[in-house]
Amino acid sequence: MGLTTKAEIDFSLSAFQVSAFENVCRPDPCLAMFSAVNYFRTMTEHQMTIQEIEDQFESEWVLVENPQTDEALEVTRGQVICHSKDRDEVYRRAVALRPKRSAILYTGRMPEDAAIVL
Repeated sequence: MGLTTKAEIDFSLSAFQVSAFENVCRPDPCLAMFSAVNYFRTMTEHQMTIQEIEDQFESEWVLVENPQTDEALEVTRGQVICHSKDRDEVYRRAVALRPKRSAILYTGRMPEDAAIVL
């Protein structure tokens, strides 16, 4: 599983232009860039609740920028700026992006015999 960030959005899944003369689909780079930018803007500017984050990124590590917390300092919402099944990828991305305020969440279930070191 790869990391999903602005720089790594797969343009091949973006909008396609159909040529009326050749009756084939070809990627339109302008539309692809527009779609990719809109996808990233929607993903990063949209505040997501913790429930939405858990539903959309099941069993993944998630980097959340500007997290909002409750009295117990548990994240209740924030802007997802990176997610991956690989924890180390998310940590590397956090170091590279250096957000001012962030939290890293795991949306899956921890094994019962796992030890958590803080």
